[in-house]
Amino acid sequence: MAQDAVASALPMVGLLVSVALFTAAAVLVLRWARRDLAGAGTLSTKSLVASWLLYVFHADTVATAAWMGAVSVEAPRAAALALGAVIAISGFGVFLAATRVLVRHGDFVGARTRRLVTVGVYRHSRHPQNLGWGIMLLGIAVAGRSIVALALVTLFAGFAERYGRLEEDQLRGSFGDSYVAYRARTPSVIPLPRRGRSAASGPNRVHAEADSELSPGQDET
Repeated sequence: MAQDAVASALPMVGLLVSVALFTAAAVLVLRWARRDLAGAGTLSTKSLVASWLLYVFHADTVATAAWMGAVSVEAPRAAALALGAVIAISGFGVFLAATRVLVRHGDFVGARTRRLVTVGVYRHSRHPQNLGWGIMLLGIAVAGRSIVALALVTLFAGFAERYGRLEEDQLRGSFGDSYVAYRARTPSVIPLPRRGRSAASGPNRVHAEADSELSPGQDET
């Protein structure tokens, strides 16, 4: 009986360990990124790669919680799977679209870009890759009907928001007024309408995009 209880508790213990590892690694990556900005004024390849490794690791944790049905909600399994699949596929589609635009227009040098990308999905969100990835994780949580998985999505959102602030500090330093104008007219993550946004999308926007192509720096994720 005791052995059965231990065996049933092991998956949850493993999940908690994964969450603890992600949290510790997130703190470390944020510390690296702040140190990069304070020293060189730009995010290093190390922190960029580490951040995306964290995204993948955390996605695996969310998928594990969903598969386990950790603290599950009473809902029809088939309906949850169908709805979750639609949400997850849609989110991954946004992520792929953002990645495609970034690769096509970013003028990469190594892991960095030299152009401020403001076209495609970047017209509607400054962090469309994070938006797509978060929607994908949400779909996985819904498919698993797991409250724990849903809570882990909010943990991802917290890390992405903090790392995104550091990216924006770098972009502001790299592109100056061009990025400030882009930031003023474009929502951070969720593409909600803003007052005066249409006025900012006229000639000034064209000049900002033209100027940004001449400035070296790091692009947005």
